[in-house]
Amino acid sequence: MKDGRLVKMDAIEQFKSHSTILKKMHNNQFMPTDSKDWVQLEHTLTESQRALTADFGLTYARRALMEHNMLALSHIYANITFQHLGTLLGTKQAEQMAAKMITDDKLPNRPCMDQIEQILVFGNDKNNRNIPSNHANIILG
Repeated sequence: MKDGRLVKMDAIEQFKSHSTILKKMHNNQFMPTDSKDWVQLEHTLTESQRALTADFGLTYARRALMEHNMLALSHIYANITFQHLGTLLGTKQAEQMAAKMITDDKLPNRPCMDQIEQILVFGNDKNNRNIPSNHANIILG
């Protein structure tokens, strides 16, 4: 990323973690919620920025990070179990979050969920496009 504003942010001590996070997000890199930069960013949030979302009970910043990470994982994996996805995202609500992102059209390549096999198929693999339509049903709740 060649944005001069990020270079300026790097020069200011309290914004170094912000710059690192923005660079990783721009490059679709996975970023653990316990990474040093993310933890530093969370400490800079004001009280109003720490408000929790009604659907998942996460701060808006943490939810944005999890959605970013789900998108980043879609570039890495052709498919992933809900359990492994939850481990990587640091949440027990990975299946529900994936379902919400699919219904909100926030994931590319028309991913689908196989709840019988407990797997999310991202749809970026040509072999996965032949999944029967009954496996593409999303059941919320």
